Amino acid sequence: MKYCPSCQIVYADDTLRFCLQDGTGLLESVNNAPAPTVDFSERETVVRQKPMTSDWQPNRVTQGANIEKEAKKSYTFLAIIITALVMCLVFGGIFAVWQMLGSSNSENANNKNKTVVNDNKQNNKTTPEIITKWEATDFNASLDGERLTFYQGTTHEKCKADCDENPKCKGFGLVKAGFYNPNDPPMCYLLSKVTNSTPSACCISAVKR
Repeated sequence: MKYCPSCQIVYADDTLRFCLQDGTGLLESVNNAPAPTVDFSERETVVRQKPMTSDWQPNRVTQGANIEKEAKKSYTFLAIIITALVMCLVFGGIFAVWQMLGSSNSENANNKNKTVVNDNKQNNKTTPEIITKWEATDFNASLDGERLTFYQGTTHEKCKADCDENPKCKGFGLVKAGFYNPNDPPMCYLLSKVTNSTPSACCISAVKR
């Protein structure tokens, strides 16, 4: 038998080591007198602590997940903004280069058109001058005057053009090929002064006005 030195309760169960009322360690009873009746029907007064809840852990995990999601959203939004800015810069540069190329091409086209117009004006001016400053070409006449130069192997058109380009030339005379001798080539004479025109089948001539 054992008893509690604190509350003096005696227990018949020798396997017990602590008092069921106050938890004091039990001692061996040296008294062989019958032990008082212990009412075990009474409910054991035990203060039970409520189990600790771990609600904070899911909340903490949830908060961390929310923070991580918000961070990912902010990073995604920032990446979208940066991508949009880069695309704007790229397309803006391409548009600027395209505008520059288009303006340069238009300027070149305008310059070409101006050049063509100027050339046409010059040609329109030149043609009447060539026509109006020459007398009619005589295909059977030779000229007398002061000779500027002469050369062989040409046509009367080329002879007239050479005289037209030389400001000192006042007229030309082309001796026909083979007129004097069968093997003679045509000869062009440029005159710096024309004194007379003589009808002759030998030559083709013209005089500047």
